[in-house]
Amino acid sequence: MSYESGWKALNLKFSERVPLTEYSAQSYHWPLVQRVTGIDTSIETNREKATKEFVKKWDYAFMWITQ
Repeated sequence: MSYESGWKALNLKFSERVPLTEYSAQSYHWPLVQRVTGIDTSIETNREKATKEFVKKWDYAFMWITQ
């Protein structure tokens, strides 16, 4: 669903929902990630799993990565 709405937005077409984009929520905002996933992100070894679960639940249409 999010993939399709993202492409519609890029092509200036309406979709059933407003596409969501995030820049860093899944990488730095551990209290939010923990709240959404229920995974304890204060334990650093849990963060990779929590990040993946957060991205699924948040249903991104766009994900920007800069380095």
